[in-house]
Amino acid sequence: FFVTGCFCASHHCVLCDFCHHHHQYTRTTTLCQKQLNSTSLDRNSLEGIPYEEFDCVYSPMKRRGPQTAKLERGITVQPTPPHAVTSPNGMPSSTMMSPEEIQVQQQMNLMQQQMMNGNGGSEHSQQYAADKRHNEFDGPAARQRARRDPAAAEPQAPGGVPRTIAKHQHLLETTDAEGARLHAYYTLSIDELFRLPPTPTDEEFCLHQNKTNPALQLTAETMPHSYRAALNAARFAEIALGALVHGESSLGMELCNAVVHCLRDSVETIGGPDQEGPVPTSGVIPDLMFTVAKTYFLLGIFRAYRGDSIRYYKYRRITMQYVSKMGDSTDTASLLSSISYQDAWAYMIHNGDERLLPNVDDTVPPVPSASNKPFANNTEAKYTIKTDARSIAGNPQNRNWIQGAPPVYLNNEAPLNARSLDALACAVRTCCDQANKSFADIAKQAGSDFAGDSIPLDTINTPTTSAVMAHENELCSRNVVLSAYTLMQQHDNSAQNTTKSHDGQHLVISAMDAFLENSDDNQSGGLSESQISG
Repeated sequence: FFVTGCFCASHHCVLCDFCHHHHQYTRTTTLCQKQLNSTSLDRNSLEGIPYEEFDCVYSPMKRRGPQTAKLERGITVQPTPPHAVTSPNGMPSSTMMSPEEIQVQQQMNLMQQQMMNGNGGSEHSQQYAADKRHNEFDGPAARQRARRDPAAAEPQAPGGVPRTIAKHQHLLETTDAEGARLHAYYTLSIDELFRLPPTPTDEEFCLHQNKTNPALQLTAETMPHSYRAALNAARFAEIALGALVHGESSLGMELCNAVVHCLRDSVETIGGPDQEGPVPTSGVIPDLMFTVAKTYFLLGIFRAYRGDSIRYYKYRRITMQYVSKMGDSTDTASLLSSISYQDAWAYMIHNGDERLLPNVDDTVPPVPSASNKPFANNTEAKYTIKTDARSIAGNPQNRNWIQGAPPVYLNNEAPLNARSLDALACAVRTCCDQANKSFADIAKQAGSDFAGDSIPLDTINTPTTSAVMAHENELCSRNVVLSAYTLMQQHDNSAQNTTKSHDGQHLVISAMDAFLENSDDNQSGGLSESQISG
């Protein structure tokens, strides 16, 4: 902020501190008042001028020492005299100052008092207010509060609206270019693979609900606040992921906090995830419950990409609690297949070892087991698995990740793209289990006892491995990937396909097919030694 040729700039006098605080620039033609009064000084050169000539007061408030660069230029910084007395505000006491210094200090005190009083919206007052708002909302203290409790630490804008919602509400408008850009990032990255049902606009939501229950007569203007909050939560979650994908982490965290606020406002309508008993079944509740469940899943993905596995499993658990209270539908099947695929990558990262996962049971209780109802069809009886949403969410083996036979893939009533995605998730889990078994066999042949400790048996004899071994022709990784490809071909050619493409799933299918192409020679679907070592 200061010119190099200013002696006060190198010693940080009180005037320079004041200029620095208010972002004012000192030019060579307008040096500080002390230099202007010092007629004996050569302003273009500092060489040969003793320190006492400048009569410069070293700032005791900042307590900054000399900088290395200035020392290298040969400028010697004199320390503050030990006998100097300071006033309570950190300024030098008037008893130790000359009359000129007292005048300068009085001028500074007057200017600071004017800024504090906010007289007439002057430039100094505006800058001071802006700095104060920045420190309050975006400073280190605010960031520490947000890390402890992102929603509780959030200040509110006028009207009781949380600041992050008021600040970023415009991004949810359909005509906002910035919001459309962030949503495009989400669509081209996350949703290109999952293809979750899109969040409707307020008008679309009201139109659909009025058709389902004409007595509601909802409009975008008269919609209850909790309904709008649930929809806005999903919209904020989508653009938060878009911001994170594009590398805008700070914006993504602010939008994530907005999601939490909106979810809190929506609970009064649909109830919390741990609500006992049946959920209200009025015309709007099922759609809102799915929207909230999807939002929690997207929040989990956001936290997983941030490396926060604890919150990922918390949000995943909450999502499954909501799913356990919803009926079967195409939307629910799409959500479960997306959860299954995300679980498969968590399964692979943790090497299928549930002991490495964080325990969130005390914070979010496990989903209660479904009732012991009989199998609904021959497919369920053959694979000994329930394929309805409530049974999948309440299955104890799916507490941390969906495993065993792929339930959505085996459900013939599920959407084709959802069945394909669940099949790919099963293939990922199968490859991980085969890799663990191959490592254990290699170590055993080498006579090493290390494999018994590093690769537990329960990561080899898993529910997925048991299902694949019992139905190898249908569920081995190679055949499952081929089935996923066939399902996507049928989906792309079907009249129900309203989207342009599913390039994300096609890309994963091609990658899995290339990986499994050079597997073992007997074509049993296992992995070769080169694939294991790679």
